[in-house]
Amino acid sequence: MIQDTGSRAMQTRDFSLAGWAAAVGALFFVAEIVTSFMAQMPQYGDLLPRFSWPVLLALHILPASYATWLLRAYLGDNYDFHKLDRVIPAMVVAGLLSGVVSIASQYAGVENNLGLGALRFALGLVVGGLSVGFGYILLSVPGSMNGLKKPLAIMHLAAPPCFLVIVLAPVGLLLLLLLASEILLALVFFAGEEAQPEFV
Repeated sequence: MIQDTGSRAMQTRDFSLAGWAAAVGALFFVAEIVTSFMAQMPQYGDLLPRFSWPVLLALHILPASYATWLLRAYLGDNYDFHKLDRVIPAMVVAGLLSGVVSIASQYAGVENNLGLGALRFALGLVVGGLSVGFGYILLSVPGSMNGLKKPLAIMHLAAPPCFLVIVLAPVGLLLLLLLASEILLALVFFAGEEAQPEFV
């Protein structure tokens, strides 16, 4: 007789759309990074429209936020795991607010930049703290998420300290960690439901 020793069988949803959303977000994140660096170069800065970076930022954040939001349903459907049910929405809201403030600071006058910069930094700390909490709790998911649980958790645990010690950690390392976390999120959704072990 074959018995399933894993978690109870569940009817799971198709999360491929969330996977594509995460992939699109990662793609626009790359474009956002490239555009941001080009804008700092005199030979390229004048060629880029002023609105190009904010548009790319929005195109990055919106699909990435959608994918992150659906991760809560993915974990609930596949693992009956609900410890992140409050953390994930908080991450999404804080990330969206951070994006709005970043776009606003791009167009604000000089007299407002200091206040917006401080708010942007404060939101960055909130997002970083939530990211660390997310990574730590994710490690307690009862399964390997097709081998992607630990890499995704490590990315979320490692990126915030890089943000805090930016002098010691190159900006490129921080961006690489953030990009890797979004790619891993896409792979989690594309991999689908994890096969449960069976014994005779």
